[in-house]
Amino acid sequence: MTYADSFVAAIRDYLTANGLKSLGQINAAILKDIAQRHFDHWQAQQKAETALKRRNKASTPSDTLPDAEWLKTLSESPANSGIDVQAEFARAQLWVKNQPGRRFTRRFFLKWLLKADRALPTHDASPTHTSHPSQHVNRLYSLPSFDYPRLIATSWPRDQFPDRAAWEEMPWGEIPITVRQELLRIAK
Repeated sequence: MTYADSFVAAIRDYLTANGLKSLGQINAAILKDIAQRHFDHWQAQQKAETALKRRNKASTPSDTLPDAEWLKTLSESPANSGIDVQAEFARAQLWVKNQPGRRFTRRFFLKWLLKADRALPTHDASPTHTSHPSQHVNRLYSLPSFDYPRLIATSWPRDQFPDRAAWEEMPWGEIPITVRQELLRIAK
């Protein structure tokens, strides 16, 4: 029931309790008093209902777990792979402790984890049979297993590639990426 509906019902109750037939028979001061009392009562009732709803709200299983078990489930979750959950928990608690007006809640910590730095997965340097884009990028930056200066000297004519001699002398990481890509393609 809205406030307006309940206010109309309160006025109707007042009229019948005092034997009055219309709203015009009520003094303005009395009407104001009824309105104020009704509003205060209605507001208190709304607050009580809201508090009751909060108390009766079904708690999620993670809310009922102790912190140690909850952190263990977070650590085991694939969504948090690459994150040291225990260390982040300690960092978050320390940060909140130094921020006046902030509270440490589980919701806060879950959002904290979303922003946490993840450890990058390590890639095996040995060649694999499946080709993944990250493996191709790693090959561009790690020293190749073949003799690249010899490959440059034998694969490209000096007249078409005037920079060829300089590339033979350069370390792998300084050779232009397009040339490295071509060398990797030829060496396959």
